[in-house]
Amino acid sequence: MKTDTLEKQKISHLRAELNNLNLKSTGRKAELVTRLIGANFLAGQIESDRRPIVLSYDDRHGWGRLFVESMLEFKGVECRLFTRFEEVPDLANIFVYIHPDHLINRDIDRTMIEGFQEYSNAIFMPSKMELLVYDEKVRQTELYSEYLPPTRIITSLDSALSCISELQFPIISKSNEGAASSNIRFLESPDAAYLEAQSVFSENGIPRHDSRNLGLVQKDYVLWQDFLGGNENDWRVVMLGRRFAWILKRYNRSDLPFASGSGLVEPIIHLNPEIAEILDYSLSFANHFSLNFTGIDLVRDDEKKLRVLETTTGWGKKAFESRVFELSNNGEWRKTAFRGKDQWKIASLAMAEMITEYITSLDGLQD
Repeated sequence: MKTDTLEKQKISHLRAELNNLNLKSTGRKAELVTRLIGANFLAGQIESDRRPIVLSYDDRHGWGRLFVESMLEFKGVECRLFTRFEEVPDLANIFVYIHPDHLINRDIDRTMIEGFQEYSNAIFMPSKMELLVYDEKVRQTELYSEYLPPTRIITSLDSALSCISELQFPIISKSNEGAASSNIRFLESPDAAYLEAQSVFSENGIPRHDSRNLGLVQKDYVLWQDFLGGNENDWRVVMLGRRFAWILKRYNRSDLPFASGSGLVEPIIHLNPEIAEILDYSLSFANHFSLNFTGIDLVRDDEKKLRVLETTTGWGKKAFESRVFELSNNGEWRKTAFRGKDQWKIASLAMAEMITEYITSLDGLQD
């Protein structure tokens, strides 16, 4: 797609092109660029029986509907919402978007995600693996171990107690589930770890963050992670399609020496050597695990090297004013007209890239 070429045009030229196509020509430059790309997408390029179909999960947050609204700009693509696993066929021309629930509908969504792991033809955004590890810190620890601070998953009281003498305090304790910065604990001493272990491995476990009174607990495991001190902030990188990314700088809490849950944020709007380093590191990480719709939380270790804390497929509005950067054809990042609040336009561009790869593969088969 010609995102870069279109963005270099004056906004008056973009509006003129849209007027020539009898399309709406009002809005910000990011909107005009997306509309023009969508207007020329797949025009007469594909037979009706191979036409790409985008199925978007009708989640309770409304992300699925917002995604479809943006995806409808792309001509030649059929878009539908779905609510049940059975509505999604495993076919090569099927492209699926899912924003899973981490609380009320968690069990339903987890069952659906587990079922999709058996699919071999349909294309997913987020990827099947990203969906599988979303809000699953145990799975993420096993998968991302070489990128994380040293982390231990312990499933018996005896093992937990014997491990305490080997730890350097303070440490971070997490529950397996806990999106939106919940269920993260700061253990400052061996005594605190001892008390937590006794509670977790008791009959009742320990309560988890539970704003809807569902009776959530953590029981029969601890996840203890080395604390990387000396940071005044961490970083949230949102990366779509391993091509578009925006960044939020998140400052530490006033009561604890880490950023999770602080709400103190700075949207990143300019490129500099540190931001380029963070983008390159995040891209390398996303490439390694084929992530296509991900939020990556990063912090620095004692040697000032970047480390991954966790990934997510859901994020809030804090980074709406962050500038979106795009990976250019020469491998360098460039500033775009998009901002974080344009995430659904960016998501549709990322999905369109995936569809383009599908079309290219069909051409290869025909050759």
